[in-house]
Amino acid sequence: MALELQKTEFPATVQYVQNQEQFLAALSRRDFDMILSDYRMPGFDGEHALKAAQERCPEIPFIMVTGELGEERVIETLQRGATDYVLKDRIFRLIPAMKRALEGAEIQRKRREVEEALRISEERFSAAFRASPDPYVICKKEDGTILDVNEAFLRLFGMERSKAVGRNTLELNLYVHPPDREEALSRLRRDGNLRNYEMLVRSAAGEERCVLLSAEQLELEGGPALVSVLHDVTEQKRAEEALRESEQRLRATFNNAALGIVEADVNGRFLAVNDRICSILAYSRDELLRMTVHELTAPQDRAESDVLNARLLSGEIDLFDYEKRYLRRDGSPIWVHLTVSAVRDAAGKVVRAIGTVEDISARKKAEEKLKEVVRMPHATRHEDHLPDQPPLPARACR
Repeated sequence: MALELQKTEFPATVQYVQNQEQFLAALSRRDFDMILSDYRMPGFDGEHALKAAQERCPEIPFIMVTGELGEERVIETLQRGATDYVLKDRIFRLIPAMKRALEGAEIQRKRREVEEALRISEERFSAAFRASPDPYVICKKEDGTILDVNEAFLRLFGMERSKAVGRNTLELNLYVHPPDREEALSRLRRDGNLRNYEMLVRSAAGEERCVLLSAEQLELEGGPALVSVLHDVTEQKRAEEALRESEQRLRATFNNAALGIVEADVNGRFLAVNDRICSILAYSRDELLRMTVHELTAPQDRAESDVLNARLLSGEIDLFDYEKRYLRRDGSPIWVHLTVSAVRDAAGKVVRAIGTVEDISARKKAEEKLKEVVRMPHATRHEDHLPDQPPLPARACR
């Protein structure tokens, strides 16, 4: 064999062993690519060598080299795991046999790698399938027969595994609107997959749940199948609906309030105004949303207004209220009682301000008339008459 390898310049490093002990020691090191064994050796033979090799390293090619070997023995040797055999009187077949064995071993190695990767992938999928908090279902593509479901699926629909596996989704009456199933399948056939298709499903107890259905096609041993995941968004939908109703109620309250209500950013620009403030100032909503608190304030009150707003936005105070004058659309001043409070973010930073505006122009006119009466000549001041009082001062508080 060594001569044949040297003659053909086959690139190989050969390690010789003479007995069973040396052979087993070499097997334990596994630092070789092929085993060439004589069928008959003193105190040890090829059959025992093949058996030992199959037990310890079955992936290594094993070629039996022998002087003579009957047909039955050849078949038996190959069945026990030998890769090939070469007769000594045809030793020229050794190198081609070795090349074939190495090529076959490489193919087998790659196949084992693919199978191992597939096994790991299947184990990961199985673990994810079982442990997922979202319901999973695997069914046949052709008729929808359920092949397997996870625990989350059973919890969502309130049924036992034995009631689900082997039946299809129509038999289980899972769809609140059966046409949803056909639409989902149509999209799956068109796109090759399905992503977040919203639909209503029904549990065994009759409870309706809103889910987002996603599905992929895959090949199983039994043929084409579908794996589907359902993400239950029922509580999210309920929360969204509750928020929508709350916002509608708040909007109705905001717009129909008897007082003017304004919301302004840190620069004093209006972010929102209600119908009442528009009526008080005779501006349209769009016009006010293009204006600032400073612009709307009467010139004689701007200094005090700017100081109070600066103290609020700096965090020095949380609220202030006082009487001031705004300018109506025609430029005329109008007295209002203003209450402003700060709105803070999660970090405590003031991000905007909300104010309520009460039209006190009628009261101010009445006060002026009363002052005029008090100032009239020959007017008799009685202790029960109201004294001449200045406007209420601004009040600020934390």
